Amino acid sequence: MFWLFERAVNKMMRFASLGSGSKGNATLVESGDTCLMIDCGFNLKQTLNRLQRVGRRPEDITAIFLTHEHGDHIAGASLFARRFSTPVYLTAGTAEADALQSLKDPEIIKGGESYAVGSLLIHTSSVSHDAREPCQFVVEDCSYRLGILTDVGYACGEVRRAYSDCDSLILEANYDEGMLAAGGYPEHLKRRVAGDRGHLSNRQALALLQDLKFDNLKNLAIAHVSEKNNHPDKITKLFVEEFGEQVEKMDFICQKQGLDWRAVS
Repeated sequence: MFWLFERAVNKMMRFASLGSGSKGNATLVESGDTCLMIDCGFNLKQTLNRLQRVGRRPEDITAIFLTHEHGDHIAGASLFARRFSTPVYLTAGTAEADALQSLKDPEIIKGGESYAVGSLLIHTSSVSHDAREPCQFVVEDCSYRLGILTDVGYACGEVRRAYSDCDSLILEANYDEGMLAAGGYPEHLKRRVAGDRGHLSNRQALALLQDLKFDNLKNLAIAHVSEKNNHPDKITKLFVEEFGEQVEKMDFICQKQGLDWRAVS
C-alpha cells in the first residue's frame, strides 16, 4: 500500500498516557516528528504538567484527536488548541458540545474512515457509547499498528475486525461485575455503566482479547479502570487464569501517573 503521508525515519512508534479514568484521559502516540494527543481530558495546567513528566512540550503536539464529548476526554481541548494553535480532529456529533464551541476550524472526521497526519495514519471506528457520535482509533505508521479502545459498551463485529492485527493495544477494563453490583452507585448509574452504551467489564475485555489473539500482541495497556468498581488485582487474576505468564507484557495506566513511553513493538 502506498500512503500519501510522511514516513518516519529511524524512529520507533511509541505511546504514553498522561492518565486514564473518570478524572481525565489523554494518550500520546508518536512516530518520527509526529506526536498525536488522543483526547485532552485534563485542564490546561494539568495537561502541561503531565506532558512535562513524559518529556514533551505543548508545541510538540501535532494534532489532537477526540473520541467523544464527555468532560473527562475534552476538558482541556479548546484552551490547549487555542493557546498553541493545535488542530483538533473530531466527529460532527462531538463538535456540537458546548465546551467545544470555541474551537476554530476543527477538522470533522467520520467513523470508518482514515486520516493521514504527518508520519501516522489514523483509522476511525464508530463505537457504542452514551455520547453523540463517539469513535475510537487505530493508529498506524509504516510498520506497526496501535489500537486504542476505551469508552465502549460492547465490541461489535466491525470493531473486532478493525482492531485485529494490532501490534499493541490500549484497552478498557472498566469494572468488575461483582464490585459494580455490590457498590454504592445508584441503580440507574449501574445500568448505564454495564449497558451496551456504557463501558467494558473485565470479562468483556478478556473475551475481546481472546478474539484478537492476545498472544500476538507485543504489549497491552489496561485503561479506564474504575477506582470504585474495579481493582488491578481483579483484572490480573482473571487474565492469568486465561493467559498465564503472557500477562507479564500487560501494563496498567494509572489515573494519577499515567504510563511512561512504551514501544508499539
